[in-house]
Amino acid sequence: MSQILLFEIIFAVSFLGAIFIFLRNLPLVAEYQPKYVPKEKRVFFRLKRKAAEKKIQTTHRTHKIREKIIQKIRIIILKIDNFLLSYFQKLRERRMHIEKIYFQKKEERRKRKLERIKKLGL
Repeated sequence: MSQILLFEIIFAVSFLGAIFIFLRNLPLVAEYQPKYVPKEKRVFFRLKRKAAEKKIQTTHRTHKIREKIIQKIRIIILKIDNFLLSYFQKLRERRMHIEKIYFQKKEERRKRKLERIKKLGL
């Protein structure tokens, strides 16, 4: 209990001391008039200008990087397209070869069937 009371007393004394210092310097604060600083010399203005310059530099760099990435993506897409075209060409050739073999066998079967019919004399 006594420890909490001690902390409360320290806090109250510190708070009252801060109020006393503020009230004592209040006339100086009321009379204070800030000096005019040109816009170019203000810290925030300089930081803002530097940030704008940096942004221009970084956008230039990022445009170069984006351009390189897009070129690489384009090359990859062209490679995929070329691969697919060659794959479809091979499939088409296989299909044509299989159809050719199928029709040859069908024609051979038809000829054999005609030969058998001729042998039977019909």
